[in-house]
Amino acid sequence: VCPVTLIANWKREFGKWLNLSRIGILTLSSSNTAERDKYEVRTFLRVQRTYQVLIIGYEKLLSVSEELEAGKSALNLLVCDEGHRLKNGSSKVLGVLKSLAIEKKVLLSGTPIQNDLNEFFTVIDFLNPGVLGSYQHFKKNFITPITKGRDPANRYSQGTLQKGEEKSQEMIELTKRFVLRRTNSILAAYLPPKTDIVLFCKPT
Repeated sequence: VCPVTLIANWKREFGKWLNLSRIGILTLSSSNTAERDKYEVRTFLRVQRTYQVLIIGYEKLLSVSEELEAGKSALNLLVCDEGHRLKNGSSKVLGVLKSLAIEKKVLLSGTPIQNDLNEFFTVIDFLNPGVLGSYQHFKKNFITPITKGRDPANRYSQGTLQKGEEKSQEMIELTKRFVLRRTNSILAAYLPPKTDIVLFCKPT
């Protein structure tokens, strides 16, 4: 599942690494009717000989949710690109993906999610249900002390600052077992040199 603009990119990646003659990739055409989309998804779930991978946009996922729900036993791996889209607990897309109950999930994002602990809980609980306990437990044990520790009003309260830091480290240790973080310093060796061009146009 990815933004519609990345569907072609993902298909090219499968071709690059696996060769499209060895693996069948289904993408739903933008010219399809809703009925055609539903038919193609049903076929994908029923007959795995033709297609082994479905690449679908977040928006289109909603229109074929019933078909996916009916054939969810055929799904064994879910990859969500731009996964920060799932940080809203009341998101319909998140509801559909949860209902599929796919055990193996990978979420990719270039956007920091840990800045908002409520959103962080939503994403982690989707990926690894129960690892952080209930939301009430997470709020009491992590959100409250960490938020108090970061509040400038408490900058002179050593106990509050220390508790916040301890809870923050505990949360990082807990989640780093399944969160793989890649910073720019790691990627820099594999990227071409950055070039900044500044253009100044005199006003007319």
